[in-house]
Amino acid sequence: MNLIFDNIIFSLQPFGGISVVWSELLQRAVVDKDLSVKMLDYAAANNCRKQITPSAEQCLQLPSRLLERYRNPEYKATEEAVFHSSYFRIINQPCVKNVTTVHDLTYHYYRFGLAKRVHLWQEAWALKHSAHIICVSQNTKEDLLKHYPSLNEANVHVVYNGVNEAYKCLSCANITPFETRGYLLYVGNRSASYKNFGVAVEAASKVQLPLVIVGGALSIEETDFLNKRLGNRYWVKSQPTQDELVFIYNHAYCLLYPSAYEGFGLPVVEAQRTGCLVIGQAISSVPEVIGDGGICVTPEQDLQKLSDSIANEIRSLLSGRTNANDLIEKGKINSERFSWDKTYCQTKQVYQLIYNQ
Repeated sequence: MNLIFDNIIFSLQPFGGISVVWSELLQRAVVDKDLSVKMLDYAAANNCRKQITPSAEQCLQLPSRLLERYRNPEYKATEEAVFHSSYFRIINQPCVKNVTTVHDLTYHYYRFGLAKRVHLWQEAWALKHSAHIICVSQNTKEDLLKHYPSLNEANVHVVYNGVNEAYKCLSCANITPFETRGYLLYVGNRSASYKNFGVAVEAASKVQLPLVIVGGALSIEETDFLNKRLGNRYWVKSQPTQDELVFIYNHAYCLLYPSAYEGFGLPVVEAQRTGCLVIGQAISSVPEVIGDGGICVTPEQDLQKLSDSIANEIRSLLSGRTNANDLIEKGKINSERFSWDKTYCQTKQVYQLIYNQ
């Protein structure tokens, strides 16, 4: 089976959830003897790309053109193949069948103006010209079919993301300046409004616990905000290695995940696998992924009320009114539902389905 993979995502973000998903997929595909793999590569400073070790024959380095992300790859297929892009591109050739992965529909809800219009045009074009579509959660599938009711539901498949085996309970050094199990944790994007980073800060302030922040470097505005709300009770780890992130999860008391919209939510299962409690909102895919191994507060548009709800749950855990150990064990069990090997197997089944049509 001939597979062509489009690595455009590695040039669109230095790190991020989609890069992780794509890297885990490719690490397995390039060593799969059932596949003849060709990777379309672009110059990119992305740590996830470094984890993939293709042969020279499998990797084709392409020049990055103006507005490359919005243009179909400059590649001429010479035989039947399945093309899978990491971000809404297709190969429009008779011998090629396309598959598209939909991670979320955030552009429909949280982006505006020209960027939204261009993205939605590209998204719709890719979906229209795809033989099959992969969604990373049932919630994402339902969201997709709501926005694109003309799609054939039989051609839309739910394939959950996985979690790397490195995420586990360890006896390891605490690399933060705070006591083990004495800090709250926020992991991920802070600039997107729907992620509700400010809610995590307010909740930490209300329970007087330090907050460890994993993501990009702080802006001046974020630093001012954190200094006002938390004083010196915060610490930032910008772009940690996987091992460093595992250590941080292992020593955290609780992951705060107040996001109002997620296609999947990788930090949830990463935290659960390491024995870290999780508190999120009961909205979008979050309850689907958390299962019964965490706390989902009632969704709330009033962000002060949301931070109050999360702070109350933290107090309940700290006081023993809520059984933290029970939730930790249920979280570990729940996280076993997700593995990258399973993700790869189910994705490969979609490829085979397309290839045999």
